[in-house]
Amino acid sequence: MAIGAMAFSFFFDKKPELFSKKSFQNIAAGAAFAIGNIGILLSNKVNGVAVGFTLSQMNVIVNTLGGLIFLKESRTSKELKLTIGGLILVAAGGILIGLTK
Repeated sequence: MAIGAMAFSFFFDKKPELFSKKSFQNIAAGAAFAIGNIGILLSNKVNGVAVGFTLSQMNVIVNTLGGLIFLKESRTSKELKLTIGGLILVAAGGILIGLTK
């Protein structure tokens, strides 16, 4: 997928910027996503697929915060409150599911 994206940018973008600030911000967000995916593999091994997969979906917290912090996604005050509220609900759900094990 990454190779296809680079090839597409070389053919259709007038001046690809491989080493720009935005590139490194995207790499950091991708690294945070990779940490979440490694977490799912380890969690499935330790907890079993049913609980492990459910708990691993808490990586949405890491991904959302990565987008807000590293990529500096702009949000209105209302959107930010709703996003943080959603993150709190995801964390609470993960904690409750973790307690069932």
